[in-house]
Amino acid sequence: MNNQYRVENKTNVCANGKKTSFYLFERAGVAFVCAGNFTARGWDRTDEQCIAAARETIDRFENE
Repeated sequence: MNNQYRVENKTNVCANGKKTSFYLFERAGVAFVCAGNFTARGWDRTDEQCIAAARETIDRFENE
């Protein structure tokens, strides 16, 4: 899964509880394109946990 996505600029924040803020980049051919800024619940989330949280948010918005 990490070859499709890249997580950068992870930061612990307090926003309605403890969260990890990060930017998600998605592979588009040979380059990575910013998919947005997201949060995952809890501090110090792994890249995999961040990717899962971002995908959940993206899927929720696509299905609305």
